[in-house]
Amino acid sequence: MKTKLIILFLTLSNLSFSQNSYKFSAKDDLNSDKIADEIQLKSVDYATTLFVNNKSVAVEFEDADVIGFKIIDIDKNDSYKEILVAGEDPGGTAVSEIYWYDGKQILYMKRLNNPVINGNGFVYDDSWESFWSKRDKYKLDRKTRQLKIIPQFAYYVGVKDVVVKNWFAIYSDKKMTEKLATLSKKSKIEILLCDTQNSNDENDFIYLIKSKTGLIGWVTSEILQKNCEGFNYAG
Repeated sequence: MKTKLIILFLTLSNLSFSQNSYKFSAKDDLNSDKIADEIQLKSVDYATTLFVNNKSVAVEFEDADVIGFKIIDIDKNDSYKEILVAGEDPGGTAVSEIYWYDGKQILYMKRLNNPVINGNGFVYDDSWESFWSKRDKYKLDRKTRQLKIIPQFAYYVGVKDVVVKNWFAIYSDKKMTEKLATLSKKSKIEILLCDTQNSNDENDFIYLIKSKTGLIGWVTSEILQKNCEGFNYAG
């Protein structure tokens, strides 16, 4: 149990920001015009404003506290650097908004959680989904300067040693019409993948699991919650 708690703590820590790398004022050339732009982030009475030179835009984080910004470079082969404004909610969950400056105005790009930026035009973003970390991939569109998600047919979950506390069936199809097997009590399963398509609610997700006998089948989120334990579900 102690080991599982340590792993969970480390996972959650990876989904929050280290505040040491964020600033409230800086100078940098954001649009390759060889002129240093002055960037400032100011908060007054719960309202936060991002300034670049004499331009400004409101930053809205709702319940999250703004902890600063940093200059990023999503694509090192284009003429722009971007501004990532970071926030953190009371539970320690990270949130960020990305902006770019074209020399005349500040333009909004995308709200993400905890983006990973390598400078190659792609952005990875991690978010917490009840008991697993979901990773999305975005590509920078050079024409529109927007980050567009690259669809996945399913997300990797990779949670092992989940204990079956009540008998339940798994299915060979996503519509749950072809029963594959019935899992026995006290057996252990591995949750492999999650399909979030056609759902805006994580309680409607369906999961691909592997049984102790090596069979792979689909099951709903509701069934997992009711009939399994040992995977720190927090939905």
